[in-house]
Amino acid sequence: MRTTYVDFDPLGMNHARAHLTPGDAVRTLTADLLDTDRLFSAPEVADHLDPTSPIAVSVHATLHWIPDDDAVRHTLHGLVSPLPAGSTVSITHPTADHVPAIRRAQADAVADNDPTLHLRNAHRLHDLLDGLVLLPPGLAPAGSWNTGDAASTDTATWAGIGLKAA
Repeated sequence: MRTTYVDFDPLGMNHARAHLTPGDAVRTLTADLLDTDRLFSAPEVADHLDPTSPIAVSVHATLHWIPDDDAVRHTLHGLVSPLPAGSTVSITHPTADHVPAIRRAQADAVADNDPTLHLRNAHRLHDLLDGLVLLPPGLAPAGSWNTGDAASTDTATWAGIGLKAA
């Protein structure tokens, strides 16, 4: 298995370099997720990952920092387009969908007062993942995504894995 860790935050990159084992299997790339053309043309990706075999892309704790749904859609499309069929994209995204009313009000207040945090509901996320086949159990609360308890809502985060079909 080969891995390329991508981050544009210097602190995130320092952490990754400190904890990832360097070698043939792991590369790191300082880049902006929104610039998918640069991502895929960078040697850390282009010369490292096999474009003829399925690739797994993880976009976790990231999309909520992008304020515009069109920019998220464009970014996801830019990540998926060059991938071969059978590749997957996994996401996590904070939401206020499954929290009690008081916590929902708190989450909305945080989102209203912090212009960098953008909560999205399940409907918006489904729309943004259009074109991918969601693997079971689909878009689900992160704490129960693959535990067999898809009804659990003890989380403020959605999780899902989309498959690029042939």
